[in-house]
Amino acid sequence: MGAKQSSQKKLISAYINPCTFTAYFLYIVVTIFTVYALKEIPLKLFYTTTSLKFVLVLILSKLVLCEKIDINKIIAIGLIVSGVIIFNI
Repeated sequence: MGAKQSSQKKLISAYINPCTFTAYFLYIVVTIFTVYALKEIPLKLFYTTTSLKFVLVLILSKLVLCEKIDINKIIAIGLIVSGVIIFNI
């Protein structure tokens, strides 16, 4: 969204607009939470939830940003979910 808003402006505006700044802030917050999660939960559970984030991102991108979900994305999500199932057997 930040890139779309600044596509007609100068390059520096892509980095200082509110959407991009919010994304940077959320990236920092998620990194901090990840470090704390690694201290508390087992590594196997961490890898499982990290892989399933891709599924959540796809669902949220469809609901929030109205992105199109094509067959390649469905196949990729199927591979991720099957990999998580095999990893946890």
